[in-house]
Parts: sequence; structure tokens; C-alpha cells
Amino acid sequence: MLARRAEERIIKAASLYHCVLINGPRQVGKTTLARKIFPQHRWVLLDSAAVLTNAKEDPALFLKNYPPPVIFDEVQKAPELFAEIKAYIDTHPEHPPGSIILTGSQPLELMNLVSDSLAGRIGIIQLTPMDIAETHQRNEVANSISDLIQDPPIGEEFSLNASPLEILLRGGFPAMALREITPDLEDVAQRFTDYVATYLTRDLRDQAQVQNLGKFEKWLRCLATASAKVPNLSELASQIGLNQSTAHEWQGILQASMILDLIPAYTANLVKREGRRPKVILCDSGLLCNLLGFTSVRQLEASPFLGSIFETSVINSIKALTVNNGAKVPIYHWRVEQRHEVDCVIELDAHAIIPLEAKFSSTVSQEDIKGILKFLELNQNATTGVIVTPNDRCYWVVEGKVLHLPWGLL
Repeated sequence: MLARRAEERIIKAASLYHCVLINGPRQVGKTTLARKIFPQHRWVLLDSAAVLTNAKEDPALFLKNYPPPVIFDEVQKAPELFAEIKAYIDTHPEHPPGSIILTGSQPLELMNLVSDSLAGRIGIIQLTPMDIAETHQRNEVANSISDLIQDPPIGEEFSLNASPLEILLRGGFPAMALREITPDLEDVAQRFTDYVATYLTRDLRDQAQVQNLGKFEKWLRCLATASAKVPNLSELASQIGLNQSTAHEWQGILQASMILDLIPAYTANLVKREGRRPKVILCDSGLLCNLLGFTSVRQLEASPFLGSIFETSVINSIKALTVNNGAKVPIYHWRVEQRHEVDCVIELDAHAIIPLEAKFSSTVSQEDIKGILKFLELNQNATTGVIVTPNDRCYWVVEGKVLHLPWGLL
């Protein structure tokens, strides 16, 4: 059983609230993690027709038949339970915190249900695909990006147990990421193909009443080509004959469902940030590779998208590192008039800002860090920049100013 960074946050939430919700996309390991942390809880899967019918038709009786401590899995299938859970919490204050654990894989619908029924009574933990540290189970990984900057392990090496290209193809969904579960890349590709089909037909159609699944899948693949880029949504939508309002609506659904994220633009002026276009980041490099049609190391190695796929993986690792440690650390991208840019700007606070570049390369050139150096020159609150590559060794590229962090350290 692999450790997940989110475990500590779930345990903390379960010490504060009677009810805890673990949500996130399908197949990120929510059920496995809940059953590992709460082995004494009864597990009730709301996927069987008989169980689901009982939960929907008489939620009060259902809760009596399955009293806490209990895990309700795929709870979004029985929205009738939420009001009953609220009543149960209010009328049974003697129950210890963490008595009711909920998991669900439709974040958009779940958050609507929570805000209507359980606001103030529930701790919410979002689980993402596994990051590099989780898939490789590194004990020496720092707890935060700020720890790495303040005390970098200069000279140490952090190797990976597979080739970087294979790691990108596998991504962070446990069933695809771990060789112990799926040894062959051909089977990984099939799992992702099934995942996309299942997600489209079972989840998105239910959540958003998407009628034209073929066009929706085309839109998803269009957005995949824009991962780690700042797209013009109108131009992308026009390529598949999609009107702008529908394009924005579907993008919003994907974002609320944690399949993609939008990284806003950075400027020192907070007002100006709102007017600049965000960068699109898909939630997982393996899913991204599959949507782009890459299923083998050879295909990926020759792809012009390789840099964007690597950047997607690095930014997701940075997001996971900050989110899984309970910190809400803002992440941005930065560009100045098409001349200077950095892939990611991490704003630890107003006086600690870190520009970060991701390069799929074994060496670092001056060209690779020119955006970082320009950002440091223009922003007095940024003193150290970071470049991440698959190179195993941690070292200073420019002493005290630009630090190389191995991808395997994240």
C-alpha cells in the first residue's frame, strides 16, 4: 500500500469534523485511501442497484441500517443522503469526529450538494493523481517548495525507476502509473482509452447534459493540444465548429471536475492579472499523452509536444506538493510581450516569489534560464529561480540565483 501526501490532511480533517469528503476524478485512489486510513469503518459502495435504491427511497432508514462509523463510496449517486447526514450529525453530537467518510468522483455535483446541505459540517479534501514523489515513494522529498529553495540538497542525485518518457506516458493515476498493476505500456494506453470513454459517457453526460459526445471529445482533444500554453479559446472552438459560449461552458465543467486547471497570468499589479489569458494545464501527463495520440516511448520522443507534456507534469507536481501540504499557494505563468516568459511563478507570499522553468533536457543552457533571469531582474521580491529537468543531480546553475531541481525530487 503506497503512502499518499493527502493522508495527513484527511486525518486532520477527520479530527475536526464529523463528516469528511474525499473527492476528485475517477481512479485517483479515493476509495483505497479511505479504506486504508479508516479500516474500522464499514464500507458501503453506492454502486449496486439494490443499495442505491434503498439510499434514495428512504435515506433515514438507510442511515439507520448503515450507522457510523461508515464510508459511503460514490456518494454523489444518492444526493438524498446529504440532508439526512446533516440531520444525523445535528442530532448525534456524541459521535466522535470522522464518523462519516464520503468519497465521490463528480466534484462539480458534489460541491453543489455539500454547499446546500453540509456547509460548515464537513471537511473537504481533493485528491489528485499521484505526483512523482508518491509514485516513487521517496522518503527524502521535502515537504514544500520553500524548503527546497532554502536548503537545497546540492550535489545529491535523485534517480527514477523508469525512463522519463515512460513516466510521462504513465502519468499519476495509480492503475496506469504503477508497473506492479499495469506492466506494459500497451495496456496503459488501453486503460486511458477506456478512462476517456467512461468519463465521457458516464460522468460528463450526467453532470452537464452533454448531448453531442463526439464534439465534446473533440473539444477535450483540442484543449489537450493547448496544455501548458495560453490558448485563444475562440480560435480553438472554431476549429471544430463549436460556438464560444459552449466552449467556455465545457471548459468550466472540465475545470470543476478537476480534469484541467487554469493558471492565471502573473503581474505585480493585481488588477491587471484578471484581464490576461490563463494557461491551460491538464491534470495528468498520461491522460494528456493519450488524448494527443501518443502510446509509445518512440512516438513521444519524436513529438513536438514533448516539452509541453513535461511542463504539464512538472506544474502538476508543484500543485500537488503545495495542495497536499494544506497550503493554498498561488501559481501563475508569466510573459512579457512575447519576448520573455517563465512557465510557472510560485507566490509563497508577497515577499517570496519563485519563477520556475521546466525543460526536458539533460543539460541546462543560458538560453533555458534567460526568462528566469529576466523575471528576477524585474521583480525585486524574487531572489531565486528554479529550473526542473529530468537530470538526476541538484546543483546551482547560477550560484544563489538559479537552482536546478531534479524532476525526481518533486
